[in-house]
Amino acid sequence: MKIQVEKSAFLLKAAVFALCVFSFSFSFSQDNKRVLFVGNSYTQVNNLPEEFMRVAQSQDKRVECQMQAFGGATFSSHCNNPSTIEAITQGGWDYIVLQGQSQEVAFPDNQFSWQVYPYAKTLDSLAKAYNPDVKVVFYMTWGYRYGDELNCQFYEPFCTSSNPQPPSKNDIELKEKEATQKKRLKEVKISTRRHKIPLPHNAT
Repeated sequence: MKIQVEKSAFLLKAAVFALCVFSFSFSFSQDNKRVLFVGNSYTQVNNLPEEFMRVAQSQDKRVECQMQAFGGATFSSHCNNPSTIEAITQGGWDYIVLQGQSQEVAFPDNQFSWQVYPYAKTLDSLAKAYNPDVKVVFYMTWGYRYGDELNCQFYEPFCTSSNPQPPSKNDIELKEKEATQKKRLKEVKISTRRHKIPLPHNAT
């Protein structure tokens, strides 16, 4: 539970930082801006469009947002999702934010070239075809804190991380056990000193 809360807090802080940067790219026109967010849980968690509207409002900008996001979505899945296509082609968007699946940017070049790039290009082209004045923004996700342990067997760069690996459950339990034993031993020594009976001077 604690890990999940920390993760949500980290996602929110990172998202708000990205949105602050994005909001400053708006022109200072008071016209209402329409923004479509297309992504997955990186966009959906903590309701990123809602947070973006709050940031924009703090800069006296009027923004209308809509979101097309579902867990684990890729550019490919959005290209094949009728609701995403309908949202893009309805037109009238000033900005369309495209957020891909978090592991895609780390794919080997040959895999990226056929599994990611064509679909990203399709969404970009579709956005510009139905929204002549739109600005397409690619929302780059951040790397995993400890690397991608589940997939590093398939591609070595997934294993790399500048952060040390988190301790395993066994390591944590062992450290807790050692700490408990040290505490008990210390208590026993203190108790022994307190109740030690001094020997008579003539005792041998």
